[in-house]
Amino acid sequence: ASRAVVVFINGQYWGLYSLMERADENFLASHHAVDPDALDVVENGSEVVEGDHLAYSELTRECGTSDLARPEAFESVASRIDLRNFLGYHISQIYLDNADWPTHNTLLWRPHRPDGQWRWILKDLDATFDLNEYGWDRATLDVALGLNPEVAATYPPAVFLPQMLANQEFREEFINGFADAMNSVFLPSQFVSRIDSLALALYSEVARHLDRWRGSPY
Repeated sequence: ASRAVVVFINGQYWGLYSLMERADENFLASHHAVDPDALDVVENGSEVVEGDHLAYSELTRECGTSDLARPEAFESVASRIDLRNFLGYHISQIYLDNADWPTHNTLLWRPHRPDGQWRWILKDLDATFDLNEYGWDRATLDVALGLNPEVAATYPPAVFLPQMLANQEFREEFINGFADAMNSVFLPSQFVSRIDSLALALYSEVARHLDRWRGSPY
């Protein structure tokens, strides 16, 4: 969760900031009722934040070497992933056109136990909505699947979506889930209205914030 706040330091106006929860072991414990001292957390595919890398490495190895079109192979991988979370995470990243993903800003976690399932945390969405001006028609699904030339050279091997989509049943679930999202939470009339309401809440403060930092080396 996050919210915009006006910050003063020693009585001096410091502008608008985003106050948000830190996505760490305490965040996971408070939101998911897990032991903060018994977690595996992996960032950007290789950085072990908490726990160890063993279960993650085994999952990526199996995902990369198995034919997930086969139901038994898919089930072996899928049983270690929270599929609802996985779908929602990837649908959101693709729809929002995150230009700083999937080559960066991935964060996964699971309870460190035999039946612990991996979940993805949506973070760092600064580079969404075509911030980098690639164009409104940028094929964001291609980016997510490593098919876009701009990211292909640095596309991380430990991304599960392309392999998972080899399974026909999961592919249909992904397509239907995307269609459902575009007709509900991402429906333009609802989505734009929500963005406009957030912008309106900040509108009266933006001018003062810009005056504070205009021309500043920071």
